[in-house]
This record gives sequence, C-alpha cells and structure tokens, in this order.
Amino acid sequence: MRCLLLSLLTIIVPMVVAVAAEPAELLKKMDGFRKELPPPQTLSEQNGFSLKDADGKDVLLTHLGGITSRLGVKTKTECLLLLTYLKDRDAKIRFIAASAIENVVRAYPHGMSLNDILEIDTDRHREMIRRFVEKIDKLPADPVASPGGGK
Repeated sequence: MRCLLLSLLTIIVPMVVAVAAEPAELLKKMDGFRKELPPPQTLSEQNGFSLKDADGKDVLLTHLGGITSRLGVKTKTECLLLLTYLKDRDAKIRFIAASAIENVVRAYPHGMSLNDILEIDTDRHREMIRRFVEKIDKLPADPVASPGGGK
C-alpha cells in the first residue's frame, strides 16, 4: 500500500508543480524582456512600424507581436498576471502584455488602438483595462492537473 501511494505521489506531484510553475515562468519571461528581447523569428517580424522602449530604442510592433504569440498565454491566471504590466514604464512591456491579454479575451474585436497602450494616464487606457478585467472575469477557471498528465 505504501509503495502504491508513493508511486502515485511521484506521478501527481510533478504535474502539480508544473502547473504552478507556469505563472512564475511567465513573470520571468516578461521581466527578461526588459533586458533583452528574443530575436525576430520571421522576416515579417523585421518590418513595420516601431515604438520607443524605456531606453529610447526603436522596437518593431511586428516583432513584439511575434513575441506575444510565442508566449502562448491562454489561461485566466496568466491574463490576471499580465494585467500588472499594463501600467509598466516600458511601452514594449505594456504592448506585449496588452496584446497577449487581447489574444485571449477579444475585448476589441475590431482592433485596439496603440494609443490606449502607450498613453497610460488617459481615460482610454483605463477603459482598456476595465474591458480586459470584465472579459477576464468571464473566462473559465484554470484547469487543474489531472493524473493523466493533461491540464
């Protein structure tokens, strides 16, 4: 009986830890983007309009969009974590967070305004956050680890 219990625990515990590690990994990635962005993955990420980051460097919106897609944000918890970055001093961090949340909640079905992300002390920025919170609240609870290994 003890062996059965131990073997079950060795199967279940890593899955629970893996699920719990995802938000921490997302925070680590977001904070890592302050120092360095991963290189563009496609030619399309190397063309387009840019914005200035906190250091005054130009960053392409298409590159930031690619980074957002590769983050793979899908859950309510991840969206809630990203809400904390919407008031960040660095525009590229705000853009990645807002785009990732929008990819999940679809608060702006006809597209978002870049100014809503860039100009943080405005009514439109506050409205964007309000819409995100409203939509995130309606998302289903995050799935929990199951003994089969899935979420």
